[in-house]
Amino acid sequence: VDLWDHAFLVYRNDTVVRQFLDSLPDHKTVVLDRIPTVENLAGAAFDILKNVYQDRYGTGLSLSKITLYETPNCWAEVDANGNRHG
Repeated sequence: VDLWDHAFLVYRNDTVVRQFLDSLPDHKTVVLDRIPTVENLAGAAFDILKNVYQDRYGTGLSLSKITLYETPNCWAEVDANGNRHG
């Protein structure tokens, strides 16, 4: 998820935007396999982070939910059962 920090997230099939971003010098672009909505990003972040937290330090720790905010009033939540809210 650190890869997303200070980057422009673009969908791989959005060729017009990708071509424009490729023309910018020193611009950080991350190409995603899904449209970068807050809902999709929350799901992707959960998929990445669940493996990081799985049984960390031998304590049985596991990721149960992630909440990603787009604005103070707009967010998406994904839990370990695959339920999505927001």
